[in-house]
Order: sequence, then C-alpha cells, then structure tokens
Amino acid sequence: MMYLQLPNLDPRIPDLAHKITANAANNYARALAIETYLRQNLGYTLELPGEQPDPLANFLFQRKKGHCEYFASSMAVMLRTLGIPSRVVNGFRGGQYNDLNQTWIIRGRDAHSWVEVYFPEYGWVAFDPTPVGPAADDDAWSRMGLYMDAARELWREWVINYDFSHQVRLTAELGNRSSDIQTRIKYWSIIKYRHLLMRLKNSQGVGLSRKKIVSLVALLLVLTALPFTPRLWRSFRQVRMARNPQQAPGSAASFWYLRMLKAMERRGITKTPAQTPEEFASGIDDPQIQKDVVTFTEHYERARFAQSVEDAEQLPKLYEELAGKS
Repeated sequence: MMYLQLPNLDPRIPDLAHKITANAANNYARALAIETYLRQNLGYTLELPGEQPDPLANFLFQRKKGHCEYFASSMAVMLRTLGIPSRVVNGFRGGQYNDLNQTWIIRGRDAHSWVEVYFPEYGWVAFDPTPVGPAADDDAWSRMGLYMDAARELWREWVINYDFSHQVRLTAELGNRSSDIQTRIKYWSIIKYRHLLMRLKNSQGVGLSRKKIVSLVALLLVLTALPFTPRLWRSFRQVRMARNPQQAPGSAASFWYLRMLKAMERRGITKTPAQTPEEFASGIDDPQIQKDVVTFTEHYERARFAQSVEDAEQLPKLYEELAGKS
C-alpha cells in the first residue's frame, strides 16, 4: 500500500514511535499519542537548519525545532513504521478576518502542512502535530494593515476586475438602497403627469394658446420618460461598449454571451445556473447548433478571461449568425 511506504530510516525513528505509543490500545490512540508528543516536546520555528544528511533524524533528535512540514512528515513516517496508513497534506490554515469588508485574508504565512490518518471504520481523519506559533500582534499597525488590505481588495474587485457581472451586481445593490427615493420620484412624476393631463383636458374650454399647449405636451413627455432615463442610459452604454470592445473586451463578451443565451432560449434551449459554458454547449442535441454555440463559447471565453480584443470583435458577427438561425 502506497500510504505505508517508507524511505531508509534512522533506526531511532521507529524506536521512538514504539516508545511513544507503548500504552496506546488502538491505532487512533497511537496517532493521538504521536500528535501530542510532537506538539509538547518540539518547538516551532521558520528558520531552516541548512542542508542535513538526514533532516528527519536531525529534527527529532538534535535540533528539535522546525516548521510544519517537519512535524507533519515526522508524524506520518512514525505512523507508517507502526503499519498505520498516513499521508501529508498541504494547504492553508487560519487566515485573518477583515471586518471592514467582511472577507478572510489568506496570506503566504498561512500555508500549512498536516497529517491525515486512515482508519478502515471512518476513512481519512486529520491530525495536526504542529504546535501553535506566536500570535500576530493586534496593534495600530495591524489595524492599518486591515485598512490597506480592504483598499486593495476594493481596487481589484471594482476597478481591475470590473465587468458586466459587476455592473449587474452594483445596479441591484444601488436599486435596493435607493428604492425609496425612486418610488418618491416615480410617484411625483405620476402626480405631475395626471395634473398635466387634466390641464390639457380642461384647456379645450379655457382657450390656452397653442404655444402653452405645446410646452405642456413637451413637459408631459419629459415627465413620462423620466423614470426610464437611467435604464435607457445604461442600455445605451452597454450597447456602445459591446460594439466597441477595445476598452473592455471582457465586459463586451459578457454582454454578447447573455444575448446568445436569450437567442437560445427562444429556441427552447436553456442554460441552467449549474452548467458551465462548455457543459451548456456540449449538451445541445442539434449538431449544427451545438457546433455554432461551441465556436461562440470558445471566442467568448478567450475574450472574457484572456481579455482578447480580437475574439470580442468576432462575437457580434457570431451572434447575428446564431440569431438569424433562430
């Protein structure tokens, strides 16, 4: 079994494993005993010892301090000398919560190694033999770092990575927050609209001049269009951006992809939220439509994720071809 394989070992290592687990009644207790021994008897440091002929033996018997990879490797090896399947796992542990923008900050120093031990009754179970390192200082400089991280995240999210999906999200958030203001504006427009209608209706017997009637009609049209102006302006900007993708090929790609999906919906072909673009394209039954959508998707992904202007410029033509077949 691959999780029991061992390199050539210093004989002191299996002896230490048997000594640590001498009073353990089962494999779980043995794993727990080794984890506890390493945590309590060896120290944590990020300083490297330099090149050693046997790094594991040097860690356990001479230097007796090291970073997480030494602790995890030692535990895994000692467990294997006892015939207990084990493996070293690498990933990230912990992180810092930034309450300014409600995100978790995962830094390079949060990289970590731990051990997973296999028990036939339960499967793989995680153990962490590394002792807890010194806590980060929580002072004014640390707080300032959170402000800097929040600022960088805001810049990356809303400036560097800003695209059509962010526009939709921002519009929704602004819409939710300003719904009361919009309601008041619409209500005011409706009142003025009805008031002007009554004045125009009554003007037939009052004898308003033609100039005043034209002015009232113009004002009526402005009030009627006022609630729709922001939406029309956004639509105009989106269409202009999509037709000229040089500045924002990713946003233009998102625009044309959504239009392609709507064209497919008119043909009864609907993409589910769980499908990736590739899964949606490959799942289309009609061979010719599938071929066209696959081609469209390839250009879309290069424009959307690789910011390819050339591919973004191809999407309007490909969309017209698809829509023309609908």
